[in-house]
Amino acid sequence: MIKLILNVIVAIFLTTSVCQADELTASLNQNEVAYGDGFELTLTYNGNDAGAMQVDLGDLQTDFAIYSTSSSVRSSFVNGVGSMQRQWKIGLMPKKTGVLTIPEIKAGQYKSQTLQINVLPAGSAVQQQPKSQITKSVDKMSQVEADLQLDNTTPYVQQELNAVLVINDNKGIEFTAEPQFITNADEWIVKTLRQPTVEANGQGGRLIKFYYALFPQKSGLQQIPAMQIEGMYTSFDEDNNQMATFGGLSNFFNMNMGNLFGVRKPIRLMTKPQDVNVLPIAAGYGNDWWLPAGAVGVAERWVDEHPTFKVGETVAREIAFAAEGVADTQLPEITLPTVKNVKQYPEKPQIESIADKNHITSQLKMRIVYIPQVGGKQVIPEIRIPWYNVNTKQKQVAIIPAATIDVEGGTENAVVSDNISTNTDTAAIKSVAPVKKGAALNLTWLWIALAFIAGLILSYVILKRTMQSNIDVPQSNLKGIEQSLQQKDYRQLRDSLLEYGRQIFRGQNINNLNDLATCIDEPKFTEQMQILNSILYAGQTGQIDDNIILSTLKNKQKQHHCVEKKPLPDLYK
Repeated sequence: MIKLILNVIVAIFLTTSVCQADELTASLNQNEVAYGDGFELTLTYNGNDAGAMQVDLGDLQTDFAIYSTSSSVRSSFVNGVGSMQRQWKIGLMPKKTGVLTIPEIKAGQYKSQTLQINVLPAGSAVQQQPKSQITKSVDKMSQVEADLQLDNTTPYVQQELNAVLVINDNKGIEFTAEPQFITNADEWIVKTLRQPTVEANGQGGRLIKFYYALFPQKSGLQQIPAMQIEGMYTSFDEDNNQMATFGGLSNFFNMNMGNLFGVRKPIRLMTKPQDVNVLPIAAGYGNDWWLPAGAVGVAERWVDEHPTFKVGETVAREIAFAAEGVADTQLPEITLPTVKNVKQYPEKPQIESIADKNHITSQLKMRIVYIPQVGGKQVIPEIRIPWYNVNTKQKQVAIIPAATIDVEGGTENAVVSDNISTNTDTAAIKSVAPVKKGAALNLTWLWIALAFIAGLILSYVILKRTMQSNIDVPQSNLKGIEQSLQQKDYRQLRDSLLEYGRQIFRGQNINNLNDLATCIDEPKFTEQMQILNSILYAGQTGQIDDNIILSTLKNKQKQHHCVEKKPLPDLYK
């Protein structure tokens, strides 16, 4: 009897010690995938070393990006048979299209078999594996689709074309990057119009919309490139029957916890490229700057609200031009007509774009400095800016009206050059022609010199009575002044000096170099400002003494009050 009991115990022990043969196998959740979508590789090891087994995924990264990995160990005891299994789930995203090979994966001394997956072009329909009716309905509600909607398929070259990227999201996407066009910068200019919007899609999900303005840079049949959208979503595996063969109560312990909390998976969507017939410049437009716009506006003003025009004195005017449906890089260069008896110096224009809900509006602002050369009534001609109205299909002209000014001083019989230079890139400007009969001095500049000297003498007497106190020299402006002197950039030197003066003589209207010289009240410095003025505005040559300017500014004590000055325009604020 005892012998029989021992035989039974040995038999039970031997039975429970039976395990499945050690092996490593690989499987895919689908056999084909669209480029930009992910799929799952499952590695399964059955054997006694399951708890310590690790896999080497290095070879996978040649053709695939690994976006997630998870593993689980399961042991079971069914009908007296014990077994162990380790499983790895690896999320992969293809790096290219075509038939790709999943290489052998190593785990210890074991290798999995190779597999193949067919990667279709982005946006292709993929033949799914057979699924239950419940799974099909879940998949239908889990789709994410992206579409680019256009408001015009026949724009003119450089005309604004509005596009809306619509993402139908039933998965709860979290974007990892801004959607972007895969575009050639030479063919399209792309600007964002406004912030994205979100609304319900009627399927329990949402519609996410991004708004863009596109400007084609070439005519003919052009292709709006695909847009790429990248993000993450949480996936819940509906199919949990892999371990059914273990049967019975063991499934309770083999529960896949990933199905409770979900797995983070990436998603990459691509819109379909779209063809657009871009029209060339409208027939009959001529050789003017091509400017297709929905609307155009112009404005002008004198910087000083009520300017006084005097021979040889500077007066500033600002002009503004705005165009709806135009990128900032497409704004024209403003050409100033020649002004008889008045010199004009346009400064570098300021250009910016403003995006609203419907259009990009670009605007240009430019300041022009005028110096009358002759007294009496003078006319500054109108400024004409041609443009093409894309709504009416007609060429139009925006006009900044002419201005008639009354100039004090000088003589109407003076001979002044009509060929006025408007080049802002050089400080050397041609001087006016000499008066008739071989006069040694130009009467216009003689008046300027006399008025300037008289003003300096009066300023010197009054400034002697003002209080003085020490100041802290603005180091940043001094550096700018030093740099301008070294580079002989006299226009930049002028701007740096005026900014310096406004900081140390707060509350005073320092609008030009004369004002600064009056407040500094140093004869040698005043002489340097005269030379600088003659270089900038009289076309004369002269030698600027760097040491006099810098030493005067560094050693000058702050003056709380400057003499009352004659009215001058607010030129350079």
